[in-house]
Parts: sequence; structure tokens; C-alpha cells
Amino acid sequence: VVTVQYPFETGLVGLIIARMRGVPLHVQAHTDFTSLAFRRHSFVNRIRYHLAWFVLRRAARIRVVLESTKDALIARGVHAPITVLPIFVDVARFAEITRVKHPQFKVALLFIGRLEREKHPCLAIDALATVRAAGHDAGLTIVGEGSERALLGQRAHRLGLERFVEFVSWQTDITPFLSQADILLVPSRYEGYGLGIVEALATGVPVLATDVGCAREAGAIIVPEKDFPAALVRWVSNGPRQATLADYPYQNFEAYVRALTDDVRASA
Repeated sequence: VVTVQYPFETGLVGLIIARMRGVPLHVQAHTDFTSLAFRRHSFVNRIRYHLAWFVLRRAARIRVVLESTKDALIARGVHAPITVLPIFVDVARFAEITRVKHPQFKVALLFIGRLEREKHPCLAIDALATVRAAGHDAGLTIVGEGSERALLGQRAHRLGLERFVEFVSWQTDITPFLSQADILLVPSRYEGYGLGIVEALATGVPVLATDVGCAREAGAIIVPEKDFPAALVRWVSNGPRQATLADYPYQNFEAYVRALTDDVRASA
């Protein structure tokens, strides 16, 4: 079996190798390439969109991380067996995190992710501005790095929010930030899976998100992009302050490995 993690450039290489060797192709789709926002993001993504359909229609078996991606593939006539196997998160470790009050912000908002256009971090700052304009003492911690870092700093300055926006470089351990957060903001235009969503919900931190990645399936509060700031104001006023992770399939890492290897083996 040849297995590839994405149905794009590596998927095409995998397909060529599988055909040359006369063996099945197992394709994993971690990115929600069916999203319109994915195609709009760049010319390269538009090419990848069409490449993905070419590869997936020739796969022996497909693993996706979202039920919505499986539904989209079936609707477009992909006939290979499709298994939904989310990315592994050590939810037990996150469930053990003790939540504490943020040392600076009364209402602590958190954004974690690459500071790039598809993650839409500017909307998190705009939402903070709306919350503070409504009279709530809130602040935002932004954890991550990317090409929009300078733009975000300028936006916070323009809105008079410098004292209420805390920038932190990318971290390998986000648990200290989740422990102090009252809510995680996920204003993305599209997501692959949304690892941070699962980690936050496993910690008990509510998540306000656009309808991307695993947000709906995992139990986040889902709102359209245009309603994101107003929805955050409603959350500050009404909660909930505690969240629960829904429908996570793995008890431990061994269960994840077993499910994934069984899926690859079933391709043969």
C-alpha cells in the first residue's frame, strides 16, 4: 500500500508510485479542501482543489478527519470507502489542566494559531473592540506567528487596544494559556481539523468559532463571520463559562494508532 497524507502534490506523487508498483493508494485528507474559502485563498489552492478530486477518484481507500468532508466526497461521486478518523489529541492531559484567572484581564480571550489571512486573526481584535465598547473589561492574548503580525499590532493601535492585546510568539506548550483563558476565539475562514478547538474544549474552555474544521462536531459555539463580534458580546453577558468536548473517538494514543493502521491495512 502507498499512503499519502494529502491529496495534493504528494497525492499525485503517491498515485504515480502506486500505479508503477501495482499497489493500492490510501489517501488521507487533513485539510477541508472542499471549502469555498480554501479555493479563494490562492491560485495554488484552486489548482490543489482540482488535483485533489483527480487523486481521490483513483484512491483505493480514503481517510478524512471530518464527517462533513466525507459527505462532500460522497456527494461528488467518490466511490472509494471513506473512514472518518480525527487527529489524535491527548484529551486526558488537557482535562487535568487547572483553570485560573488571568493575571491582567477580567475576561480573558484567547487566539491560538498562525497569524495568516485564512486564520482571520484581525476579526479577533475587532471582536475585542466590540466587547470593550459594550462596557466589558476584556483583553485578548494572541499566541502565534505569521505574516500578519505587524498588521495586527497596527490594528490594535488604531483601535486604542494596545494595553488589552497581548502578543506571544509561537509556543510548543499552550496549556498555560488555556488555563488562564475564559474563551478561545476561532474566527478562521477555513480549517483543516482544528486541533486547538479540541484542546480547548477538553480543558473545559468554551470555543466561539466560525463553522470550520471540527468546530461544530466537537461542540463549539458556531456563528457566521459577520456575527462574530456580536456573538462574543452575548457570550460575555450570558456564558456558558464551561464547555464539554463532544464525540471524541479515542481513549488513548494506542487506540488512534490501531484505528489508523487498520484503515491503511484495509486498503490492500
